[in-house]
Amino acid sequence: MKKIILLLVIMTSLITSVNAQDRRHFTYYDLNPYLQASPGAYRFGLNGFQNPANLAINGMDHFETSLFLKTQDSKIKDFNNLGYFLQMGGLGYGMVRKVVDGQRVTNHRLSLGIGDRTFAMGAGWGFYSGAKDSLNFENTFQFGMLYRPTPYLSFGYSGLWAIKANQFEHVVEAGVRPIKDYPLTFYADAAFYDTDSWKKPRWSGGASWEVVDGIRLNGRYFSDKTINVGFDISFGGIGISATNKQNNTTVGVRLGSDRTIFDKIEVMKDQYVKINLAGAYKYSNESFSFSSQPKNSLVQFNEKMDKLIKDKNVKGLILNIDKLAADYATMWELRNKLEQVKASGKQIIIFASNIDFKTYHLASIADKIILDQFGMVSMEGFATGRSYYKKLLEKVGVGYEEIRLFKYKSAVESYTREEFSEGEREQRQKMIDDMYEFARKEIMASRGMSEEKFEGIVNNSFIYTAKMAKNEKIIDGIGRWNSVDSVMKNIDKKASIIEDKWLIETNEPKDNQWSDRNRYIAVVYAEGACDMETGIKGRALAGIMESVLKNKDIVAVIFRVNSPGGSAMASDYVADVIRKNKGKKPILVSQAAVAASGGYWLSMDADTILATPMTITGSIGVIAGWIYNKGLADSLGISTDLVKRGQHADLAFPFTTPIIPIGLPLRNLSDNELASYKAMIGESYGEFVNLVAKGRNMDSAKVHEVAQGRVWTGLSGKEKGLVDVIGGLDKAVSIAKELMKLKPDEDLVINEYMPSADFSFMSLLNLVSMREEITKAEILKTFFNSDVLMRFQNNGKPMMLLPSDYYDFILNN
Repeated sequence: MKKIILLLVIMTSLITSVNAQDRRHFTYYDLNPYLQASPGAYRFGLNGFQNPANLAINGMDHFETSLFLKTQDSKIKDFNNLGYFLQMGGLGYGMVRKVVDGQRVTNHRLSLGIGDRTFAMGAGWGFYSGAKDSLNFENTFQFGMLYRPTPYLSFGYSGLWAIKANQFEHVVEAGVRPIKDYPLTFYADAAFYDTDSWKKPRWSGGASWEVVDGIRLNGRYFSDKTINVGFDISFGGIGISATNKQNNTTVGVRLGSDRTIFDKIEVMKDQYVKINLAGAYKYSNESFSFSSQPKNSLVQFNEKMDKLIKDKNVKGLILNIDKLAADYATMWELRNKLEQVKASGKQIIIFASNIDFKTYHLASIADKIILDQFGMVSMEGFATGRSYYKKLLEKVGVGYEEIRLFKYKSAVESYTREEFSEGEREQRQKMIDDMYEFARKEIMASRGMSEEKFEGIVNNSFIYTAKMAKNEKIIDGIGRWNSVDSVMKNIDKKASIIEDKWLIETNEPKDNQWSDRNRYIAVVYAEGACDMETGIKGRALAGIMESVLKNKDIVAVIFRVNSPGGSAMASDYVADVIRKNKGKKPILVSQAAVAASGGYWLSMDADTILATPMTITGSIGVIAGWIYNKGLADSLGISTDLVKRGQHADLAFPFTTPIIPIGLPLRNLSDNELASYKAMIGESYGEFVNLVAKGRNMDSAKVHEVAQGRVWTGLSGKEKGLVDVIGGLDKAVSIAKELMKLKPDEDLVINEYMPSADFSFMSLLNLVSMREEITKAEILKTFFNSDVLMRFQNNGKPMMLLPSDYYDFILNN
């Protein structure tokens, strides 16, 4: 109601100040050749040229440009009568050129719009070039508002002031949209130029109807008893239009996203979309990089596949997975999305040069697997292990005390043992058994293999040349990616191959849904060790989570966790924000490769937890280690001396080396100190279990049964109640839509958030080097921020931490 009153007050105050002098500016109805309906009813309203509020209504992420030319005898005679309009977000520029009294004059307008799809305001500045002086055309100031209280009503006002002449023009409009799916709008508008027109304004009324996706028909009746008819047709990124009034026709062309008639018309059948997946596949987009390496992310891939599924002109998908660098969980997510593509009736052809077990699991979803003639298939299976450093540390004079209460919490045993502990062996065997069995079932189902055939491939020859693999029906053909055209002719003679950039855009125009706010799903990334300032950057990440949870335009939050744990404080900084905002909007956790220990702490308070079958989750437990001098100082020729006050004051006192001041505490823990640390670990563990029980709505005793530091795969985690759904990021988006009661194919904008990356001189050198591949060492360094360094920095502190080699296994198997 306040917005309506404000609109009426402004209109009344301006109208009463109208001056009756000759007009010295282009008027609203001078734009008839370009406006097939009133601005609030017709598409994007000339991108703010007539009413700057349209810029905000259209969307702050919107880009569009259009050009209109008048014709004479169905031909374009000259460029003396034209209109050009451009929008980039909330900024707009437009120009209209006309011949007035035999002289050419051009009106330029710059405008800005702010607001949302319910209420928006805007302002603009206009100036003239050409014969402006002889025609006495003056600079103008513009103001506009649009108010859409419901999806069915729209009210607009725009005022234009010729500054020196003190002339005003006022335009009011109203629209009714009874049909929203195929927008049908009835509208009326009126323009007031002087005090006389207040009694007898010029007016028009009509209808605008999008009869099918991408085709709009428009008709408009004017108070001077003339009629304007027009149409526009959208082909997605490009559109054409024509308007006719009294045998004068204006044609236009537009660039910018829109619905398309190709959704309904099959213009070219047998299209295959070619996509190269080479390069590192990360969970989120890098905001900045000098590297020429393709930037691949799951969000991008999923959106591309959704577009492909909807495109009726696409018969199939051709993928190159050679040099695809991704962990096993990501591989499965890619495969899972490809399964949707296949279920939609599209063919999938995958090219590769060399295939291992993990890659074959991905490739097995394809209808055809094509291997390079000199490529290989190696199907060794899975193995996992770790190195032990007890003897090494003893040789160099370093002691490591394992402060461990739980059978399966094995994060520090590499430094205190020479082989697996009983709990570590048990959980590792269970982990690879889960993964192997799951992969085997999916491969056999996709390839139509018997169990005997599969086990023979893995346990007999296990390594195959291209010819051997084809003979064994492990693959379907032999060919090379750079000869994809000739290979495809043997698969489908009618195949027409296009690049993925030519996939048809089917974005909804913003004017399809009056008054609806832009709706977003926020994907927030927590990647790396749980630390306050590095890794997940707990302090900054908590701020991001708080911000997105309070943002009214964000209707659901997906928290993407890829962390082996670390500091309980860093984990709880973030978890506490989730806890306090739970119930306000859907909060889902999508666990990536690793979401264990402190990574599970990050997850436990979500409404829904999703994990892939290959995710490492759980490890609900606490452990600590004490690194100390056990002869290293003597070997280096370093002696120390100290004074103290307090029984344990010397506990953390180190020897230090010259030049680079690093060293180790001088002694091991006493029995009393060890008991104190164990008591602290026990208390921390109890708190961890209780928080999980509360967050997951489980009994604490039940949590303890599956906790004790034990690692689970996503599959086992679901069986034990630690995970709700098996699925990846794409499944999380689907669930979020269900919770918001949206249709599966209804568009939502996905915005990604993560703490800004650390910048250093070394990172600059890495960027400048233009590396084409990401190595295991780099991934581990980024992911764990140096496992050893973390242990030194947190010496003796209780840690919710997973051994780094678990991620090593997921990455390399």
